[in-house]
Amino acid sequence: MSIFFQINSFKDNLGILKNPYSFLVKNEVKPEQVNGIFLYSKATKVVYSDKMNQITSFSKKENIPIYVCINSLIRHGNKLKKNENIDGHLLIVSGLGQLIESILKSEKTIIIGSL
Repeated sequence: MSIFFQINSFKDNLGILKNPYSFLVKNEVKPEQVNGIFLYSKATKVVYSDKMNQITSFSKKENIPIYVCINSLIRHGNKLKKNENIDGHLLIVSGLGQLIESILKSEKTIIIGSL
């Protein structure tokens, strides 16, 4: 089963930031099932913070792409260049078209955080 994560906010879901593996186990998801992570809305605020280290390390080790919504970045004052490396992992700057495509290609989508 392929699973896609849309993360809108980390406010009530800090577990995924602290330890992505524990978060997946708790939700009965295996890393090899995850086909992408899309940071949207308030979740883009942490792109340049130390809080991203666990997510980028996890995604690099498991070869999971991280997409970041360009409009959310702009709205929250970040200036991430297109497809920038952070901590040795590529963050792919994209739009809502990528989000829709990824949701349609996945068998399951897990949405984390409210808008």
